[in-house]
Amino acid sequence: MKKYSPSTIIFIIYLIAIVFLMLYKSVSLTPDRLLIVFLLGVIVLAKSKLKSFVKDWLPFVGLLLGYEILRGLADGFGFKVHSQILIQAEESLFGFLPTIKLQEIFYQPAIVHWYDVFFMLTYFTHFLYPFLIALYLWFNNREFFQKFTSALLLTSFSAFIFFTLFPTMPPWMAGQDKIILPIHKIINETLDKTRLNHSLSTFYQKLNPNPVAAFPSLHSGYVTLSLLTLLAYSPIIGLAFLPLPLAIWFGTVYMGEHYVVDLLGGALLAIICFIIVFKNEGIVRFLKTLMSRRQS
Repeated sequence: MKKYSPSTIIFIIYLIAIVFLMLYKSVSLTPDRLLIVFLLGVIVLAKSKLKSFVKDWLPFVGLLLGYEILRGLADGFGFKVHSQILIQAEESLFGFLPTIKLQEIFYQPAIVHWYDVFFMLTYFTHFLYPFLIALYLWFNNREFFQKFTSALLLTSFSAFIFFTLFPTMPPWMAGQDKIILPIHKIINETLDKTRLNHSLSTFYQKLNPNPVAAFPSLHSGYVTLSLLTLLAYSPIIGLAFLPLPLAIWFGTVYMGEHYVVDLLGGALLAIICFIIVFKNEGIVRFLKTLMSRRQS
């Protein structure tokens, strides 16, 4: 069994404490904030790795934030917003809409259940999981770190193409537009009932949200890619991580944020990007060169 140094244990405790504090204060775990949290920890506890951290992480986070800017612009090109094709796909697969069925079974508007809060938190922290995995890989295997972050960027920018050319409504929006039966947007309702304020960073406050970027689901794509990478790196760690993707897949459908086909699309995109990057060294070299140029 691998033994961790005292500084590593302190670093882990620091990260856990900061993450729980941010969640308690309803502070969104966005990439820019996570980079600062990680950077402060490296400065204090791993100064010898500081130069390497900046060299590896700034280009990665910079490109990811660049994607976030583009994502907000993806619905401005005038392409038709689709809804019926996803609804028909759901009904073909299940004979009903899983979101409606799950909300009929589990959701009670007058009550805040523990699982409403749990699924809301897992949804809000979808950036946290790949960042923590990237940090773990960066400390333990730089090659895996570079491949994982390359695949994450490839997944993000590939999804942007879908969001631009094939904008789609999430279930809650289709319900609002009376295309399907009304659906509760459980995240917003839970925030209102618990009187929690969802605090975004200044960078994210200035971004235009894109409500029609449902297919493919990057919530599904990110956790699927994270799961595949962990399984490739250490099957034991990968299997231990499995409950989290299951919770996110269930929660996003239950809360009305995604159809099942959105999740399948996100998972398939992640699988393709994982294969491309982890099986093609040329792609890794290209993305590494792209990030190094951005840094310079």
